[in-house]
Amino acid sequence: SDDIDDGHLESEPPVAQAADTLALDPETMDPCNGDYPLASYRSEVLSNDLYLAGSPRVTLYASADVPDADFIVGLVEELPTGEQVWISYGVVRGRFAHGYEEGSPFPSETPIELMIPLADTAYNFNAGSRIMLGVLNGACGLAENPLTGEDLDRQTSWGSGSVSLHHGREYPSQIVLPIVP
Repeated sequence: SDDIDDGHLESEPPVAQAADTLALDPETMDPCNGDYPLASYRSEVLSNDLYLAGSPRVTLYASADVPDADFIVGLVEELPTGEQVWISYGVVRGRFAHGYEEGSPFPSETPIELMIPLADTAYNFNAGSRIMLGVLNGACGLAENPLTGEDLDRQTSWGSGSVSLHHGREYPSQIVLPIVP
């Protein structure tokens, strides 16, 4: 599997700059069969319950070697058993990251800032669980992105390539949770 499963959620950005890269080939991947690679970032085990109410939001710095890519970000409770409960998610298509009026190709080398609001939620993370942030580039039920930058109604080909998720002081990818004290 091309999953990235060793990322960490921390309260401060890491000093060292890093990037996690996911390989994509939508022509051979089926999101309904779980074929898209997943990048997972986990907190430490929660020592107390943590209650959320409101709108979680994610800032993700990403780059790609293709003109377009989707970013699906999920907030997940990972139970002590390893079972994962998806709480909320948000989606952005890379070329429309800064508005739907007119898309622009995804820049190939420089990471761009993606602001991804997640659906409102009211949820209690139980002590003993972990908070997980999952990032993937395809999901069942969403229009698949051919990665070419073509409009879906005029799509003539499929592309393949990779996306990189950047994190560190220069590119401080983060999740902001609406914690209720």
